[in-house]
Amino acid sequence: MSYKIGIRRETKPGERRTPLTPQAVKKLLEEHEIQTVLQPFEKRAFSDEEYKEVGALINEDLSDCPIVFGIKEMDLDIFLPNRAFMCFHHVIKGQESNMPMLKHIMNTGSTMLDYEKVTDDKNRRLIFFGRHAGYAGMIDTLHGFGLRIKEMEGLDSPFLKIKQSCDYFDLKEAKEEISKVAEIIKKDGLPDKLFPLVFGFLGYGNVSQGAQMILDLLPVKEIAPEELADLVACPDIAECKTTIYKVVFKEEHLVKPKNASAEFVLQDYYDHPEKYYGVFAEDYLEYITVIVNGAYWSDKYPRSITKEDIKELFCGDKEPRLRFIGDISCDVEGGVEATIRISYIERPFFCVSATGPHDSE
Repeated sequence: MSYKIGIRRETKPGERRTPLTPQAVKKLLEEHEIQTVLQPFEKRAFSDEEYKEVGALINEDLSDCPIVFGIKEMDLDIFLPNRAFMCFHHVIKGQESNMPMLKHIMNTGSTMLDYEKVTDDKNRRLIFFGRHAGYAGMIDTLHGFGLRIKEMEGLDSPFLKIKQSCDYFDLKEAKEEISKVAEIIKKDGLPDKLFPLVFGFLGYGNVSQGAQMILDLLPVKEIAPEELADLVACPDIAECKTTIYKVVFKEEHLVKPKNASAEFVLQDYYDHPEKYYGVFAEDYLEYITVIVNGAYWSDKYPRSITKEDIKELFCGDKEPRLRFIGDISCDVEGGVEATIRISYIERPFFCVSATGPHDSE
């Protein structure tokens, strides 16, 4: 055999994904004489037996594989000198939580390869799970929203029938179940206290598109950002009974030029974000029931929602309409500053109060 590659066992809670399907492993072996070695793992999406049937080896020891593939960040003990390790390392934004891992990789003399940096000649990413992150993130947002309004306000709603995304066998099952919830909403309606129920999407790329596809399984009416104030001030109660309103916010809704006489220009914003400031919270936050954040963010850009924005909203004279934030982008203290930690399957939610966010389930 001319070459070996390894596939590690995922160690993040609930992670079942794998870099290569059995069919891909078979193709590598038959067409390129590349042998795949996998660490045993009962929870992987495909069984060890399925891989062995196509010629893969199952072995705890991957030390003789010059390159090891994974999905999420790897445990420190897997890194060896003169080996390459490829996964979503989550370090390209300087994520503080993963800096010890990056330093360890450098100290061991191993090579880090990151899926996020595999791009074409126009610097467009070729490996990404953005749309799938949107699917799962939106399902979890609907699930969490149902729990929130039940536990905090005593509201029974059809959203309580939506499970956490990991509890569905696949996307097909999730879509079928959410479509059933749509029929319940059409028949029995939504709780009056939620009228109008508004889902606001930050961003319009792959993550947002995936999330919108899930929401669109429900009875949805899309409106423009400039229609929000009138909708909340004078809602059509009959329509609100069976309608979820969707609003998609683009860059021109999130920021304005600091120079009052200047116009918003998208490319100028990308090139010179320091010339702009965030306006989303001031202009729109008070009208939205659920925020779904799928926008790309780095620290050179203004935040969409700060901790102070949350504090002001919940300390104001009116009861806030905002019930839930589904931050699928999940940049810790990033575009949505109240995101104080990443989410885990067993700990997907935390609370935000007038005193700020606190890590309690």
